[in-house]
Amino acid sequence: MVRYRSQEVEVGGVVYRVRAQVKEDGRVEVQVTVRGGGEATGELVAPADHLAALGRAVGEVARAFGGRAWTVTDARQKHSAAYTRWTEEDDARLASEAARDRTMEELAHLFGRKPSAIQSRLRHLKLRD
Repeated sequence: MVRYRSQEVEVGGVVYRVRAQVKEDGRVEVQVTVRGGGEATGELVAPADHLAALGRAVGEVARAFGGRAWTVTDARQKHSAAYTRWTEEDDARLASEAARDRTMEELAHLFGRKPSAIQSRLRHLKLRD
């Protein structure tokens, strides 16, 4: 199990360090420090144009502790329709394509979704076990 993780990022001469540590009582303590242009600990105030880089550092720390470190935008880079609502037209087309014995991977590619999303929807529609 990860007990400590640190990630550092520099943006425009300002260095942000995000540290997380599991304490003896099981709590995870997160500390953000800033160097360059002042020093702050435990509080974060950052210019909007620094947040993307800082977010990546926070995401790396979150991943180390099993946290969700992705966004819908990230998911849609690989699967264009990820997390969009299914329409009646989508369901009808899915039923038609599934009846043609397409694989999960083929259906996922056709619909721009993950294979697990296709499988879940087919179960919901009672088209496959």
